[in-house]
Amino acid sequence: MTSKRVLITGASRGLGAFLAHHFAANGSQLHLVARNETDLQKVAEEINRKKSIQIKVYPCDLTKQQKRSELVQRLTTTLNEIDVLINNAASQGPIGPLEITHPKEWESTISLNLMAAVDLSRGLLPLLKKSSAGSIINLSGGGATSPRPNFSAYAVSNIVTGK
Repeated sequence: MTSKRVLITGASRGLGAFLAHHFAANGSQLHLVARNETDLQKVAEEINRKKSIQIKVYPCDLTKQQKRSELVQRLTTTLNEIDVLINNAASQGPIGPLEITHPKEWESTISLNLMAAVDLSRGLLPLLKKSSAGSIINLSGGGATSPRPNFSAYAVSNIVTGK
């Protein structure tokens, strides 16, 4: 994929940062989303030391529905189209037996792992449809596809989306 407009969530570290570097190397314009603006700026600076490309960073707490709505509004009013949406942001959530994990931690995990992907995909669909090859890529770790004791919030929030 060259010369694409790519939006990556969870782009400040790990697989998200790796994907940002990969798409940048292929000349893509990047739109990077994560909670921590400082970490997002570091990724953008690392990339621009290697290759000068257009990178926009969007600090956003994707666990919050209102913040997701604001991000979608901002993107749909400033961008003409997106070629690739990569829903990478995720959290393992509460770890432990179900009976001792806190419901608020479950809500936060499901909000990030499931609802962020749903809301961004739905909200950005008009921009993706303008692309000749708009794509949505939902990523997940192994905890969603094979049993892992005490990681039930993560498994549930990822299996439901098919991430």
